[in-house]
This record gives sequence, C-alpha cells and structure tokens, in this order.
Amino acid sequence: MYSPGEILNLALLIEENGENFYYELTKLTEDSRIKALLERFAEEERTHRRYFLELKRYVDRVFKPDVTEKISRFLTAEAIGTRLFSINVQKLHRIETIEEAIQLAITLEEDSIVFYELLRSISNREDSLQILDIIIKEEISHVDLLKTIALDLGIASG
Repeated sequence: MYSPGEILNLALLIEENGENFYYELTKLTEDSRIKALLERFAEEERTHRRYFLELKRYVDRVFKPDVTEKISRFLTAEAIGTRLFSINVQKLHRIETIEEAIQLAITLEEDSIVFYELLRSISNREDSLQILDIIIKEEISHVDLLKTIALDLGIASG
C-alpha cells in the first residue's frame, strides 16, 4: 500500500491544485469581497501545502525512501495526483455570491477528506495510517474554518 511519502506527495498535489483552483475562481467574479474570500481560501491551501511539505521532509529523513519508492511516488503523482481535484475552471459558471464560493470550497474540502478516508480504509501500514490521520485532521480543520467564515458572514453552509 502507499507509503507515508507517497501519501504526502498526493497531499501536496491536492493542496497545490486547490490553491490554483481558488486563484482561477477569482477570475469568475467581479465582486471584490468574493475575490478576497477566494484568495484567502487559496492562501489556506498554500499554508496546508507548506505544512505537508515540512512533514514530508521529516518523513523522508526518518524513512529514507529507496529508489523503488521514489519511482512509485512519481508514477502515483502522474497517474492520480495531477488530475485529482483539479477541476476545469472554464466549465464553471460565474461565482456570483459568497454563498456559492463558500459552498464550493466546502464541497471540495469534504471530497478530499473522503479520498483520504478511502486511502485509510485500504491501508495496512501503521506509518501511513498515522500520516493519513494527520492529513484528515488538517482537512477537517479547513472545513471547520470555512463553516466558521460562513457563520460569521451569516451564511448557512451545507
């Protein structure tokens, strides 16, 4: 099953896709409040990516990936990571309300949690389970932040 390094590589790609996605969404709205909110979401993704990168550096120092794992990381990234949660922004309609922006963000974050929970359910490596637990906890905190923002703005989130 996936090693901690492979899982963190996927997490890094998902966070990068999320960051790029939110920045692209800013082009779909003229509302400066929505733009600012989407930029904040992008920055949250960047912060998560930095955290996961630090964690990956630690894991690589401790577990010292061999050549086979390095190749597997590359192939996994090519096969899954570059497409995972990289939504085609051009296919989306204009984001006209803050409610739409927040609900979309919550949906994407919840989808990533489901993906990591799926990986967790099929993993048999204790070290990978520990990494997945850390990632899932971070993603849940991101959903909680989005829901808090929605509440602060008086928006009902799904």
